[in-house]
Amino acid sequence: GALQCEACHGPGGRHSVKDSNKLTTINSFKADSFLSVGERNQACLSCHQDQTRNAWHGGSHDRSQVACSDCHKMHTEAGDKVLAKATQAEVCYSCHRKERAEFQKPSSHPVRQGKMACGDCHNAHGSPATAQLTKPTLNQTCYSCHADKRGPMLWEHAPVAEDCSLCHTSHGSVRSALLNKPAPLLCQQCHSSQGRSEEHT
Repeated sequence: GALQCEACHGPGGRHSVKDSNKLTTINSFKADSFLSVGERNQACLSCHQDQTRNAWHGGSHDRSQVACSDCHKMHTEAGDKVLAKATQAEVCYSCHRKERAEFQKPSSHPVRQGKMACGDCHNAHGSPATAQLTKPTLNQTCYSCHADKRGPMLWEHAPVAEDCSLCHTSHGSVRSALLNKPAPLLCQQCHSSQGRSEEHT
């Protein structure tokens, strides 16, 4: 009984209320809805409350006034592209155009091939971590897949433990292994050609 039409759309009697000579409904989830984004989202968040959505309020999508229905299809789980790994990125790319371009570069995570989704690294529903990462830090997020890089290593390279992004870019690169810069320039930003390590700034 709690999942009938009126649970989300409000009283059915409002279907017949005239407003500016138009038929209106109490609750429309379309982008041109007369309801605010907050009101539309409240209908979803009143039921969908769990660990993955705890940080929605104050998250970057909430601050940017993104409605649940901007990404999700209502009434059908099968047609909701954002729930499938192979099609999720296409939904994200409708806003994140820079990331779409980066994933077209020769070296990138296998998002284009449908083997990985944006949600493997980012929590679209909000996260206290930078860039809405699924883990508290970038390195912990990377280690979810790249556990072999976690160490301990016999010869530990300090920047590896410090921040993966010192050497690698997250989405795509024209250089192999998602490197930020070509070798030897990448190494020389910390190590001089004489072989001694420069101080980190």
